[in-house]
Order: sequence, then structure tokens, then C-alpha cells
Amino acid sequence: SVAIVEGMTAHLLAAGVPEHDLVHTYNALAGSLVGFVDIELARPIADADQSDDEQRNALRSRVNDSDHPHLSPRFDQFAGQAFSMRWTNGVDRPMDATFDTLLDILLAGVKARIPNHSRQRP
Repeated sequence: SVAIVEGMTAHLLAAGVPEHDLVHTYNALAGSLVGFVDIELARPIADADQSDDEQRNALRSRVNDSDHPHLSPRFDQFAGQAFSMRWTNGVDRPMDATFDTLLDILLAGVKARIPNHSRQRP
């Protein structure tokens, strides 16, 4: 809605985002947030008849050391917790900490692009 665009634009301008970067910054933020929510709430890929252990085992059988040398040793960190590697969605298991991380990263990126971002604001 235009009210959302207006509100975000007001905050970006107040933060010091330059006019020449305004639309790109808005699009980057809005697209990232909408994309996250879209993936977070997408229909689960799981077979409803399988237990969590069965889902985990089926996924583990597709992740091997030779083809996935970075992921395989970290399988337990990612299984059921990472996009494309979980069998539920945010309705059942929300990724709140990941969303907070996304916001931190996005806002740090915006801040880094603002000229004189280290100056004190009233």
C-alpha cells in the first residue's frame, strides 16, 4: 500500500538516505522483507505422514561429504532450521531469530551507505 511506502520513505529520509539512493534502498528493504515472509510462510515441503526423524533422515541421505563438503559437517545446524532444509514452515516453527538477523544486516547496510552516518542525530 502507498501508506507503507510513505512510512518507509519518511524513515529512510530521516535516517539520512540520499535522494539518489532512496528508491533503491526502499526496494532492497521491502523486497528482502517480503521475500523472507514469503519463504517463511510457504507451504511446507514435508510429507505429512513422516515424523521429524524420518524427514531428517531422508534429508541426510541427500547430503554427503563429497558433494556437500561445507554443509555435511554442519548438517545438524541446518536440518530443520535453514530455508530449503526444513520440512515445516513459520506457522509451526517461526524463524524469529533469523528475521532479527536479517533486519540487523539490512539496517547495518543502509547505515553504511549513508554519507556521514557516524554523525550524531538530534
